[in-house]
Order: sequence, then structure tokens, then C-alpha cells
Amino acid sequence: MLSGKQTSLELREDAVKGIQVAGVIEVMTTNTSEIMKFILQGNEARTKERTDANEASSRSHAVLQVTVEHKDRAHGTSAEISVAKLSLIDLAGSERAG
Repeated sequence: MLSGKQTSLELREDAVKGIQVAGVIEVMTTNTSEIMKFILQGNEARTKERTDANEASSRSHAVLQVTVEHKDRAHGTSAEISVAKLSLIDLAGSERAG
């Protein structure tokens, strides 16, 4: 949603990162206010329509992945990096799901 392109997305396999979506924008942030800015920007770009179940129902799927990397500075340059990934997925039209 951040790229501004309204095209189909293709899945590709990367030897290091695994399965990736081609053309997806990855941004590095340092604080939560930057993350919120991108979430709001992406939400504004989503297509919405009125339905019987929802006044402003999203008509596009959305995926937000947050990857957090942590390196303990006390261990010097050879410290291990801990990585956590959170995926949030909003499926268009899912307000009627049981």
C-alpha cells in the first residue's frame, strides 16, 4: 500500500530471506511514531466501500510485518542478533467471517 502502485503482486523465493513478495516496500524505523505514520499512510491508500455489515469496509487485503532486531551491546561486535517478526493481516471483506 505504500508503493502507490495498484498492480498484482508476485511471490518469489530469495535464498536468504525465503519467500518474498516482489515490489513490497521495506522501511527501517527507529521508533513507534514512524511505524504509526506508515500504518496510517497505508490505510489511507486502501480501497473502501460501504457494505451492509460495515460503513467503510476495506476492499483490499493488507499485510503489515514488523521485524525487530536486537543486539546486546555489552558483548561487543561478535554478539548474537535476536530477531522477532510480527505479521498482522487484514483480509478484505472478512467482517462476515464466523
